[in-house]
Amino acid sequence: MQGIKHCIWLMLSVFILFFCITPSALANSDVKDVIEDIVQWKKQKEHKEGATYLLQAPFVEHAGQGNVDWYAFGLGRVGITDDFVTYQALLHNNVAQRYETEDKLSKTKATEWHRIILATLATGGDPTHINEINLVKDGVYDRTNQRALGAQGINGWIWGLIAIDSMRYQIPKEAAINRERILQNIMSLQQKDGGFALSEGTSDVDLTAMAIQALAPYYNETTSLTYHQKYTQQKRTATVSEVVDEALMVLQQLQQPDGSFTSYGQSNTESIAQVIVALTSLGLAHDDERFTQHGTTLYEALLTYQQKDGGFIHAAKYDATNPSSQPDESNDMASEQALYALAAIMRQQLGYRTLYDLRPEISEDIKQQINVVNAQIQALPQVPTQDQIAQVLQQYKQVPIEERSYVNSFATLQSQLSRHQLALNEPPLWEAYNIATQGKGNVTSLMTTASESLSIEVAEQQFAQLPKLLTTEQYVDVIALLQVFEEANRPQEVKQLQQMKTEIEQIQLEIDAINEEVLDKLYPFSALTLDDKHNVEAIVTRYNKLAPYDQQKVLSHEDIEKSQVQMKNLERAKWIKVSLIIVSGLLAIIVVGRIIRRRMKQEA
Repeated sequence: MQGIKHCIWLMLSVFILFFCITPSALANSDVKDVIEDIVQWKKQKEHKEGATYLLQAPFVEHAGQGNVDWYAFGLGRVGITDDFVTYQALLHNNVAQRYETEDKLSKTKATEWHRIILATLATGGDPTHINEINLVKDGVYDRTNQRALGAQGINGWIWGLIAIDSMRYQIPKEAAINRERILQNIMSLQQKDGGFALSEGTSDVDLTAMAIQALAPYYNETTSLTYHQKYTQQKRTATVSEVVDEALMVLQQLQQPDGSFTSYGQSNTESIAQVIVALTSLGLAHDDERFTQHGTTLYEALLTYQQKDGGFIHAAKYDATNPSSQPDESNDMASEQALYALAAIMRQQLGYRTLYDLRPEISEDIKQQINVVNAQIQALPQVPTQDQIAQVLQQYKQVPIEERSYVNSFATLQSQLSRHQLALNEPPLWEAYNIATQGKGNVTSLMTTASESLSIEVAEQQFAQLPKLLTTEQYVDVIALLQVFEEANRPQEVKQLQQMKTEIEQIQLEIDAINEEVLDKLYPFSALTLDDKHNVEAIVTRYNKLAPYDQQKVLSHEDIEKSQVQMKNLERAKWIKVSLIIVSGLLAIIVVGRIIRRRMKQEA
């Protein structure tokens, strides 16, 4: 009889799995269209004319900087076709150059490492091997030569945890920082109202959502953590899920009647985007009923900020705290965050890993295990027996521990475990997540065929087409080709490309030096006098030696070209003035002479 009941229960679970768990009504094509609109807007903004890729010169030259990295991250998480190879090459080069400075990537911000780690993985790279640099080590658990992870405040802890969990990286036992300590530090900074912010006071939507994103992989952890709360000055013992649930309640309370969220008094794109990422990190949908206001889902609330050009505005009203944003102009930060929030929605709908989980996709077998366990938990009666709970618990334990965060119904099971005084009796997740030491991130194509590595045949053609007279315009191509030929073990081409790289970098140094001279000696141009003639001639001579493309990178290059004419006009004005003085003097002499001769005649 017991076996028959178990079979009936299992059949019911399968029925729920395939017929009762329905996907969101939002069509994937809708999300895809919005993503493509954002990318097209950004291409138009950066490249003006029709560009094949967003990640091409001159935009990609700044790989390793916020704006470029977050767009690369968003593109990678949907696998949209772009030149990830060139991005990776420029990123490696720029990181290596910055590491030659005293401050490495940043003197004050650990998040510089975290962003680059995520962008590297999202575009198929390995952040533990960037020209022999291990960004994961330097950015999270061994910051010996940089400011401590928590010196930046809660942002350092949040993004450090997101970065280390992106591939479930190992943290050495001897490291001063470990996952448990990071979790305790994040939880200790919870506000009195249950949310999170940069400092004590009212919770901030963005920081609360980001904290949830970082804590999400530990939501199913049953082991409690003990820590000292900074803002209540009290000791607390709690599970991660308790803290996350409190933060979710705060987000519900902060949501506006139109479905939006405010930050610093302004309803804005970025806050909605961060909440979407937070919910999807927990396996919750964008149209979760708790966050649907008067029939408006978070996705629909987000779309109210999209412009006709495809980009997103920061806010519908001018925000004095964000002067770079305009209420009628698509904004870079708003658009990049909308892009990866949409990537989070799309990944969830198609059954892929969450936004910041950059490991290879879950196998179909394990995915099926997860789905069955979720269905069995949902099929539990309102008052299940201990035997029923034990059976589901056994099924849950069959799921690899590093994948259990995807069992999104576990909270229901956990409440029943507590009721029946059952325990997992397994190591906590913060210990189990010590898995990877290295490896490339995963790029899964959700929309189009993702870009492939540049073939050696194509690289040879591009190498042959490089001009003899190089300019900074060829820098991106040279860096990308250099990486290809290094990987192909082609020393002759590598040597030539390294020489080209050095030559172009010398040109860039000259451009930078001229810019410094311009600022120091020629600004403002309207105040130039003949005393500046030598400086003008020296700078103009150096400027004229640059190729036309490089001249465009010189500050106020048009004014430099005009400065020579200005000097000639000043000289002409000077000689005219001198001539007038001389003529006036001669006329005065003539007049005086005539007067003298007239008097002499009169006296005679």
